[in-house]
Amino acid sequence: TVLFKSYKLFRGDGEDRKVAGFVKLAVRVIDLKTGNPGKILHPDDAAAMDAIFNQEALKQMVSKIDLRARIYMIRGEGLTPKDVTGASDPYLILRAGDSDDKHLINDRNHALKKTLTPDFYHCFEMDCALPRYSRLQIEVFDEDLVTDELIGLTVIDLEDRWLSPEWQRFREKPTEFRTLRNPAVMVPQGKVEMWVDLLPVADALSIPAEILIKPEPEPFEIRVVIWDTRKVPLVDGTSVDIFVTGELAASSGFNGGEPERQSTDVHMGSEDGHGEFQWRFIWSKVLFPAESVELRIGVWDFDLLAPNDAIGEVNLNLKGLLSQTKKAGMRQSLGPDWIRCTHPSKPGADLGEVKLEIHVLPQSEANQNKVGRERTEPNRDPTLVKPTAGRDWSDMVPGAKALLSMGNFFRRLKMLCCFGVLAVVGFVLFVIPGYLR
Repeated sequence: TVLFKSYKLFRGDGEDRKVAGFVKLAVRVIDLKTGNPGKILHPDDAAAMDAIFNQEALKQMVSKIDLRARIYMIRGEGLTPKDVTGASDPYLILRAGDSDDKHLINDRNHALKKTLTPDFYHCFEMDCALPRYSRLQIEVFDEDLVTDELIGLTVIDLEDRWLSPEWQRFREKPTEFRTLRNPAVMVPQGKVEMWVDLLPVADALSIPAEILIKPEPEPFEIRVVIWDTRKVPLVDGTSVDIFVTGELAASSGFNGGEPERQSTDVHMGSEDGHGEFQWRFIWSKVLFPAESVELRIGVWDFDLLAPNDAIGEVNLNLKGLLSQTKKAGMRQSLGPDWIRCTHPSKPGADLGEVKLEIHVLPQSEANQNKVGRERTEPNRDPTLVKPTAGRDWSDMVPGAKALLSMGNFFRRLKMLCCFGVLAVVGFVLFVIPGYLR
């Protein structure tokens, strides 16, 4: 509950205008005839207002209270990059009130290198006499060789916390996700996960602070089912030979033995951009928490004689789904749903869509309910059936059906050349040696 509204006090005009301090106030209108309190202008919590609008409470507010603030910093999320590498080297500065040396903590010596999701896991302690040192400012800076740069800051009113009956009732103080702001930028600069506890200094001497321990990464299994594609451009003129890839990039790694990049089979000769697959990708023992876990889905045109053509792609951030799975302790899923593909070289172009579903499981749960990659056994959850469209006997001789069915002249010519080359190689390897003997 916010008991008071804080307003900045300024000194000077124009470019010389500077913040000279703050004033905190709460306003209540009282009927002079009856003495009954009227409308509360700020804040909206009438019960809290009743608690502070009495003589005893007012005396307490203006009396000095010696408290120890314990600021438990857990982690940062989505910090704005300040380095040319696209990362930052974040560290914390905490200051209270007018931030003299006793009320300033500079943790630059523990700057974390090249990350936008720093794990702090540290409790900072600071003695704060209220009301003078009630304004706690938490700043996140980027360490640099020349001049360190502010990423963002957040401000907490300790007096509001201490005087709030609601906050005092919490035996365990709630974890907060506080947005970081930068006065020079309008948009948020990330978030910090943290909580604050306040104790009388005398009590703090006998009550030790909690020790924050960074959790060890846990293993998870990621399963992706590729169902279909649609609206894929006909890059061969009148048709397209479609296949889909999935590539997992996890900063903490995975060691289940599966390749990082996996691929479906090919749907040959699609004349409308529609492809059928029913194909499963699996990555097991993916460690999380991790700074980044991204899945790149790619749509390609198969080419027998030349490199395959990249048509479109989509990058999916799986951290949210992994976090949900970790918190729930059980499988979490997305889809099936259609995902639109793009390409950096063709901004705004319609490059097809992929229908897929994603399942994330704790590795222990996945081990008890194993499924096979591709369409292999155990084929379940869901059961995948090999499509008939775009396959037939061309699965055994890639491109053979396309040779018979594709109407594109140049495509057919390339296929004929390929079979011609294979025939010549066979003749040289097998026929000529026998003839020479």
